[in-house]
Amino acid sequence: MEWTDEELIGACKAADDGLDETRSWDDYSSDPEVVNTGDMWTVTISALDGSDSLICEVTGTPESSTVSFR
Repeated sequence: MEWTDEELIGACKAADDGLDETRSWDDYSSDPEVVNTGDMWTVTISALDGSDSLICEVTGTPESSTVSFR
């Protein structure tokens, strides 16, 4: 099964450990860039204040995924 953008963003939000204690998801754009790199999906979410973007990498399927942040 293919991922939808909404499922990828949801997986990143569910993992949540990419955020530090001073930020919330409201601090990031609701229109992230989603790229399939072949073996994983990369979701780049821009910070609304222009600071560093949040980069979430998702592998697997919607039913069984692994999420990491960099």
